[in-house]
Amino acid sequence: MHQSDFERLNLQHKLAEIFENGEEINLRHFDGFTIKLFQLSDFFCEIWYSSEANKIYDVQIIDTNKIVALYPINLDFDNIING
Repeated sequence: MHQSDFERLNLQHKLAEIFENGEEINLRHFDGFTIKLFQLSDFFCEIWYSSEANKIYDVQIIDTNKIVALYPINLDFDNIING
């Protein structure tokens, strides 16, 4: 699915597409939300979930440049150096 097609979907259909075809990449926490990052074909999106309300509030497409700033990459340098 292309990003423009995804953007036209309602929330329920976006979630169905993500859970069927997306790959979970990472997560972060912000202002009471757990935000999960997913890759769908050639774009990335986030699911904004509140555990307090037990509700998904939004699905947002995220620019790849913002991913680097918002999602730190955890590398195990011991494994890289020592093989």
